[in-house]
Amino acid sequence: MKKQHVTCILVGCVLSQVSLADVGFQAFWRHAGQAQVLKTWNGDEIRAFKQTASRERDPGSGELTQWRGVLLSSLLESALSTLSTENKAQIDLVILKNESGLQALIPRALTVKYPVLIAFKKDLSSLDSVIPWTSRSKVMQENLPLESYFLKHLTQVEFTNYKELYSEYFLKKRTDPAAIRGEKIFIQSCMACHYGSQNKAAVQVFLKAHPKVKGLPKMTEKDLRSLESYYQARLQARLAAEQTHASR
Repeated sequence: MKKQHVTCILVGCVLSQVSLADVGFQAFWRHAGQAQVLKTWNGDEIRAFKQTASRERDPGSGELTQWRGVLLSSLLESALSTLSTENKAQIDLVILKNESGLQALIPRALTVKYPVLIAFKKDLSSLDSVIPWTSRSKVMQENLPLESYFLKHLTQVEFTNYKELYSEYFLKKRTDPAAIRGEKIFIQSCMACHYGSQNKAAVQVFLKAHPKVKGLPKMTEKDLRSLESYYQARLQARLAAEQTHASR
């Protein structure tokens, strides 16, 4: 874990023993490899945001549950208020983290298009992320690992962009629409699990038969063909780079 997050994670470790009013919920902006604290909200400040409620299926129990809290987009707007318009425009990824070190990598566009909720109980003993996959069933068509976006006991949120984290996985040659589509699928749906592993191995698993994984979206034949195009484009780029290096 990066040094910048050590303090926040240590605070998160005792979140279940004290309320949010005591420890706060922090928002970071990651840019150029550095993490900057933008906001720290206490319990009263969280409550001060406009609250809303939704009834969604709990991915753990499978039961319909009434959730109440604030919109993630409201927290995002508040936290980014001090940034320039240019810096705000570069943010396309929202990372929620909890006290156990788990994280949910959510495209910023999803928080704009749908009412993603940061839910809490009256005592603010826990902040939980909730995706409106029951009340707004159209979100199921987004081809994203929605179930993995449900996290309990959140301690922080980080705003960044995909290229900041995964620059080596973006294609330099961007002429094949299918490969570009495969790139988007791989980065948004697969990188949370496969980051740090070999891109070749991760994509080949998908192409053969990916084992059942919590939150993994169902891939269509078109999706798999796009992933294959992305893999081939990555392979060609790697071989070209190796040949260039060998000829020097």
